Amino acid sequence: KSMYSADVLRSIILVLLTALALVLYQYKKIPQWGMQVAILVLIFFDLGGIARRYVNKDSFADRYMVNNPFDITPADQQILKDNSYYRVYEPEVGINGARTSYFHHSIGGYHAAKPRRMQELFDYQIAKGNMNVLNMLNVKYLILRNQQGGQQPMHNDKALGNAWFVSKLSIENSDNEVMQRLEDFNPQQEALATLKDLKTPLPQQYTVDSTATISLKSYKPDVLEYESKNSNAGLAVFSEMYYPHGWKATIDGKEVPIYQVDYALRALSVPAGNHQIRFAFKPEVVSIGSKIALVGYVLLAIWGAVIVGGAIMIARGLRKQKS
Repeated sequence: KSMYSADVLRSIILVLLTALALVLYQYKKIPQWGMQVAILVLIFFDLGGIARRYVNKDSFADRYMVNNPFDITPADQQILKDNSYYRVYEPEVGINGARTSYFHHSIGGYHAAKPRRMQELFDYQIAKGNMNVLNMLNVKYLILRNQQGGQQPMHNDKALGNAWFVSKLSIENSDNEVMQRLEDFNPQQEALATLKDLKTPLPQQYTVDSTATISLKSYKPDVLEYESKNSNAGLAVFSEMYYPHGWKATIDGKEVPIYQVDYALRALSVPAGNHQIRFAFKPEVVSIGSKIALVGYVLLAIWGAVIVGGAIMIARGLRKQKS
């Protein structure tokens, strides 16, 4: 009520001042330019006063703060000396830490919307301190608080890296059972899945020797390239989120199915030998949208050509009538 009354009073004052300027000009008390200046001042006062309710000095930040929203700490500097690809977890801020994501690859990123399975992994496993899950998510460093209150990096030497071969595939009855098994399984040796996660039947036992390796060679947000060496056919687990809507996998250029394992990760059945593995994000919605846009551009060009052609014909007709 007080806000409404204040705005009504403000409007009345502005109307009266505007009327006064017009009356003074009508009776030649002020020149025309004086009346115009007075009205401009009132307009700026009115618009500026309303605008300051939404945009004021508190709405702006120093350029340095925009370009450097977080101060790098000695812990961050120490971690950044590692040039390999890994993830960092800061238990104090969970998976929503903006500071962690600013300097490092984190397990959750900084966005209000999280993949549901990642959120569930955090709620039921990571928040309870399950290191096996952090290992399979390739969390190589944890940022903890020391006794002095400062940040201290802890190196996790059990992080499984970007990808690895497992010796066993366990089939569970439901996602709930998979989640429960995550509490006590060894992700380096075993992968967990349900029948609906497997597009085709897979063996449940694999031979993995010490020479079997799979390594990340190139990383981009939409393209991941790996190189595998294994004398036996194997099941490779990748420390990346399973997302069926757009990700395509190829082995030596031939597309292969992607399986969901360990509740949220992706896996491939890799034949024996040396192979080049590639994941590429090519969602169909983007392809379809591009085609629709192309058709729209073509129709727009045709429509423009018809309009221009019609205008030219009309102009020529008018010229002939005049002649």
